[in-house]
Amino acid sequence: QPGAAELTRDLNSFLDMHTADDERAWRPPVALTQADKGLGVDELCLTLTRHREFCDRKETNDAKRRRVQWQIRDLYMEDIKRRLHDELNLDERIQTATETVLAGTSDPVRETERLLDETCLSFRPKLRKGAHYEHQ
Repeated sequence: QPGAAELTRDLNSFLDMHTADDERAWRPPVALTQADKGLGVDELCLTLTRHREFCDRKETNDAKRRRVQWQIRDLYMEDIKRRLHDELNLDERIQTATETVLAGTSDPVRETERLLDETCLSFRPKLRKGAHYEHQ
């Protein structure tokens, strides 16, 4: 592409100036690519792999622990959502709620509250007005 060589030179100069003071910092290479022709794509993939390896080496135990915890939490929540969706037959319930709203006899907030009441009562204690729930 026209101007690619000049842009590459400028980017390399900029990156050299900003990473020169910290030898522990990742100095990203500038890779010329042309995806429609497959040029430089292998080099770019290799660069991404090297960056991941660099991050893995640099990551502290605490940071790695937090990252893994978030990964587990995210996977867990996605699975819970999928299971609840399937178990509670949410597609049919949402379709019914949608028809009720479109008929003008309710609104989205009321229908959402109704769905929550119908589907979550067995999952959470229902408190009477003035009652206090103590976690044990």
